[in-house]
Amino acid sequence: MSDATGMSPFADLLRRLRESRGWIAAFAALAVISDLADWWLADLLHHARSRAFVAAPIEFVLQAAWLVLLVGMMRAMIGHDEKRVQFLWGMIASALWMLPAVAIGLLLNLYPGFAWLRALCLLLITIVLVPFVAAATQWGWQLPWKRILGLIWNWRWWLVVLLAAVVGAALPDLILLGRPDAAVPSPGDFVALRKCAADLLTFVGEVGLLGCFAALLGRMPARGDKPHS
Repeated sequence: MSDATGMSPFADLLRRLRESRGWIAAFAALAVISDLADWWLADLLHHARSRAFVAAPIEFVLQAAWLVLLVGMMRAMIGHDEKRVQFLWGMIASALWMLPAVAIGLLLNLYPGFAWLRALCLLLITIVLVPFVAAATQWGWQLPWKRILGLIWNWRWWLVVLLAAVVGAALPDLILLGRPDAAVPSPGDFVALRKCAADLLTFVGEVGLLGCFAALLGRMPARGDKPHS
């Protein structure tokens, strides 16, 4: 793993983002492709059968690509060490760690009226599950449990999650506020620019969250040592 000793937390974060810039660029390109696919599929809304026939394989490919890029970006941010598992096993392990979050999200969709409950649950999911999902990309099932648990109880991680929630969720929602169909804008509609701005903030929030996770995890004590300042 990359050594964070002697570096400030911010400098360590910038270093990790720089080392994973290729994966970050690919992640951004996928976000743009997803938006273009949404705009194109919006034209098929009046043909329900044709849209379902075309959308299903496209969504599957995009989700698979998202998982591959997420794993690659996270492994690059954490850095190489001798306990790193193969890429495929890291992808499988991280996907399995995502299942509880997916299940909770489906349950929350059954109660759309409780916005505060949804927001609270999403925050807790991010605080608790994201460290395990991210670490699994690197170590599979052989996770550094003590370091991850130490990070979860670290106030800096809670602060990072709150900031990421504001930048990556709250601000995009405010930008898209007032348009129930804002998630699927049609080409030429003014809401397209708002959707792009919201997606950019979401992207910044997600990448910043994962980068901060990698930087904070790198400063957690490995074998009873004192944490890096």
